[in-house]
Amino acid sequence: TSGNPVNSARKPGSAGGPKVGGASKEGGAGAVDEDDFIKAFTDVPSVQIYSSRELEETLNKIREILSDDKHDWDQR
Repeated sequence: TSGNPVNSARKPGSAGGPKVGGASKEGGAGAVDEDDFIKAFTDVPSVQIYSSRELEETLNKIREILSDDKHDWDQR
C-alpha cells in the first residue's frame, strides 16, 4: 500500500463483493471506486472567510442546511 491514510484504514474484503483473481473494479449497484470516493470529499466549493464573525456565520449556515432533513441530499 502507499502512504495514503485512506489505504491504511481499509479492511480486507470490506469494500464491494468478493474479489476473484486480484483487484477488481466490479461492484454491485451503487458501487464506487476509491478515486471517486476521495474526489467526493475534495471537490467542494471554496469559501472566502476574512473574519471570525464570517467563519461563525458560515458554519452556522452549513449546520442549518445539514440538519434540515427536508432538503434534498444534493443540497445538503
